[in-house]
Amino acid sequence: MKALVVLDTEDFLSDTAPDAQLWWAEELHKRKIRASFQMVGEMTRKLKRLNRLDTINAIKKHDIGYHSNYHSVHPTTVEGNVGKTLAEAIEWTKQRDASGLAIVKEVFGQPFSYTTPGTSWTPAALIAYGLNDIKVSFISPYSVKYKPYWYCGQLNMDYLFGFDGSFPPGADLESYFS
Repeated sequence: MKALVVLDTEDFLSDTAPDAQLWWAEELHKRKIRASFQMVGEMTRKLKRLNRLDTINAIKKHDIGYHSNYHSVHPTTVEGNVGKTLAEAIEWTKQRDASGLAIVKEVFGQPFSYTTPGTSWTPAALIAYGLNDIKVSFISPYSVKYKPYWYCGQLNMDYLFGFDGSFPPGADLESYFS
């Protein structure tokens, strides 16, 4: 079975978060597992401010994704898009995330994917990230049997918040991914 390992880097408040990210990046690399680190803009600013080149360089050995500018700081993407036309919501999202995308690009390069902060996403957000050359979005599970699907010009893949509770007891996991 093939699996994609995606790690969120959303804890920009904890002093130990850079050490945890360093550990995961190094341990996965030692085992020849290339993961996708989903970088929150504020976490990336923190790594740069703390001059955590060890963590930055370890994460650079993996794929880089974008995980929003401030994660769950209000207003979230959904809250900011309420009552707006599609065009207004796309523009609001682009403005809200401009500095987050800029710092992630500066420190890590162009992110390939986007992971929603929790279930906070809208079609406008997916379109806005697609306009920023993000090709894949990991969103909360909505499809049948966890199959990738095209939506808003991006390849969307279900994002399992934890492997343990994502499948029924005794499930044939191969049937989900074949």
